[in-house]
Amino acid sequence: MEIDENRVAAALRNLERAGVRDHVEVVHGDGADVLATTPDASVDLVVLDAERPAYVEY
Repeated sequence: MEIDENRVAAALRNLERAGVRDHVEVVHGDGADVLATTPDASVDLVVLDAERPAYVEY
């Protein structure tokens, strides 16, 4: 999940270049909003890089 459109595009390019694009879903949106609507146990991995005090909100 990434809110910044440029970072989403960069991530997709990097995944393509690494040959793993078909194995990864990159979601464009605010992490808190996306996670709030994502069913429990439906995601294998989330990389969280937010402001540390905000971690509990996720």
